[in-house]
Amino acid sequence: MTGISSITSFEFVLKRKSMFYIVSIIFPMTLLSLLNACVFLLPADSGEMMSYLISIFVFYAVFMNFVNDSIPKSGDVCRLSVYLTLVLCLSCLTIITTMASLNIRNNGHDESTTSVKPANVKVDTNRPVNPCVKSALNARRRERVLFVVFLLLALMSLLVFCV
Repeated sequence: MTGISSITSFEFVLKRKSMFYIVSIIFPMTLLSLLNACVFLLPADSGEMMSYLISIFVFYAVFMNFVNDSIPKSGDVCRLSVYLTLVLCLSCLTIITTMASLNIRNNGHDESTTSVKPANVKVDTNRPVNPCVKSALNARRRERVLFVVFLLLALMSLLVFCV
C-alpha cells in the first residue's frame, strides 16, 4: 500500500479595520487632550480651572473603562494603551501644574488684589508699576506659555502611532 500524502495549505488575509478605534477612541481623546491644555486660557479669578480639569479627569477614567472593554485582550501592550496612559499622565500633570500656578498666583495676595484684570492694564515705563499689576501680568504670561507647552505635549502624544 502506497501512502499518498498531500499537503493542503490555506491562506487567510486579515485586515484590521482601524477606523473604529480612530473615530471612537483616538479622536475623542485627542480633543480632550486639547481641551486639557485650554485650561490655561481660563481666567484664574473665575475659580473654574480646577473644576474644569477634574471634570476632564473623571471623563478620562470613565472613558478608559469603556476602552478597556472594547479593545481585544492580549499579552502585548498595544500603542493605544500607551497613548491612553500618556494622555492620563498628561491630565495629571496639568492638574498639578494648575495647582502650582494658582498657588504662585495667589501667594501673598488678598482677595482685593486678585481682581486686577491684566488685559486692560497699560504699563507706563515712566511711572512705577504696582506690584499687583506686575504680578498679574507675569501670571498671565506664564499661563500662556503653559498653554503652548501643554498643547504641544498633547500633539506630541499622538506620535505614539507614528513610531
